[in-house]
Amino acid sequence: MSGALYLALFALIAMVTMYMLERWWPLTLLGFSAASTIAAVSEFVLGRWPLGIVALGFAAVASRRWHMRRRQDDRGSFSARFWMRRAL
Repeated sequence: MSGALYLALFALIAMVTMYMLERWWPLTLLGFSAASTIAAVSEFVLGRWPLGIVALGFAAVASRRWHMRRRQDDRGSFSARFWMRRAL
């Protein structure tokens, strides 16, 4: 097994882990995006460019979702108000 294959396997495990933790910690969306980018690079290195394009799509969607969630929390979404109220 080559190093790129180990990198792809690590990226896949990181993607699944970040996806599972998304509900409890929104920053994992950014981690999912990073893991998808790593997966895309490793797929391109291995010569499997269709899978690399799909992984880049996952990274773009996850980055967009993280950005939208961050903007929503900045405006005072329900979750931000809930935690502020709970802290007081």
